[in-house]
Amino acid sequence: MSMYNIFIDDKLRPSDIYYKKSNPKYKEEFIVVKSIESFKEIVEKEWLVNKSYPGFISFDYLLSDIEMQISSTMMIHYNEDAYIPTGVDCTEWYLDFCKKNKIPLPEYIIHDENVTGRRLINKLFKNFVPEQEESVSDNNVKTSENEIIVPSNDFEINIDTNTSFGETSKNVSKSKKNDILSDSLIEFMKDKGITRIEINDFLLSKISNYLTLEQKMNIIGNLLWKLSNKKIIVNTGTIRKPLWKLN
Repeated sequence: MSMYNIFIDDKLRPSDIYYKKSNPKYKEEFIVVKSIESFKEIVEKEWLVNKSYPGFISFDYLLSDIEMQISSTMMIHYNEDAYIPTGVDCTEWYLDFCKKNKIPLPEYIIHDENVTGRRLINKLFKNFVPEQEESVSDNNVKTSENEIIVPSNDFEINIDTNTSFGETSKNVSKSKKNDILSDSLIEFMKDKGITRIEINDFLLSKISNYLTLEQKMNIIGNLLWKLSNKKIIVNTGTIRKPLWKLN
């Protein structure tokens, strides 16, 4: 069975998110859909014809200009005909599709900044239970190989100082892990300016694959913000095309 990337948004394209976040994932090939109807059509057709399913999904929340809506089952509207399904509805449908067909969950990013939408979509993934795991004693849900990793406040990194990393940081504090990443980046930046893409490529290899791509990118973004706020690094480029140097 093969996999593909799918991008759900009624206005933007993957290249827009790439320029906004410098996430290398968005340089890959994507199938772009603008509505839940198109999303369903692509997923069902690819599964039926090719036994192919999404390995990565990038979610928008609002798939219309209607802002005061959450999902068709969670909010009352003055005119029900005006409701347009959101990224939450896409998530609900796709998780049900995964359960029925025993398909592994995809990696995903919510590229929409809407706080409500991000919270609801993350909650749906977090609470997902595969079909075979529903009947578990003592109300404890066992970990399945089909479950996506739930976002965590902590993370693991490779702590070797060489180019190839081995030993992980299970017994190292979160603060120490951040210090290790910071020191590695500062050493990497010596005597040269580097782009956000180069920073991403350098640091992504140092953060454990235990985390999703979105979690890794959040860690990198927070690290850059802290170093910039402390005036350790400075952007000598533009907002769209940053070039970071040691201050």
